Amino acid sequence: MSTNTGIDPLRLMTAIWHVRMAMLERFGRRVEEETGITAKDFFALKNVERGLCYPSDIAGNMMLPTYAVSRILEGLANLGLLERQLDETDARRIRLSLTKKGQKALESSQAVWRAEISTLLHRLPHEHQEQLVQHLETLAHFSREPRAP
Repeated sequence: MSTNTGIDPLRLMTAIWHVRMAMLERFGRRVEEETGITAKDFFALKNVERGLCYPSDIAGNMMLPTYAVSRILEGLANLGLLERQLDETDARRIRLSLTKKGQKALESSQAVWRAEISTLLHRLPHEHQEQLVQHLETLAHFSREPRAP
C-alpha cells in the first residue's frame, strides 16, 4: 500500500504509542497514588460526566470490550463514585450518573492529570501546543469514521 504523505505512517503510530504509554505509566501512576483513580477509572468517569450514561456507549467511546468496561464501572459503583439506576424508558438498561463523591474524585484526578501533562506541554511553544492538540483531535475524528471501500 502506497502513501502520499512525506512521513512513514508507522513513525507516527510509534510516536503516538510511546507518548500514550509514557503518559499512562508516568502520570497515571501519580494520579492513582494521589487520588486512587486509575487511568481507566478516570476515562470511564469522564465519559459519564460528558453525558454517556450507558455502559455500552462508554465501552464504544473507550474502545474497550463491554465486559471490561462493566468491571470498571462495577468497581467505581462499589467505591461510591457512580450511581446505577434502571432507565425510565427501558428497564433492561442501566443508567449511570456520577455521585458527589465521584465528581470530587474526578475533579481531583483531573487536577493531577492537568498539572502533569502541562509540564510536558510547556516544553513546546504555545502555538505548537495548540496545533498538536488540534491535529490529534482531527486524527482521532478521522480514525472513527467508517473506512472507505
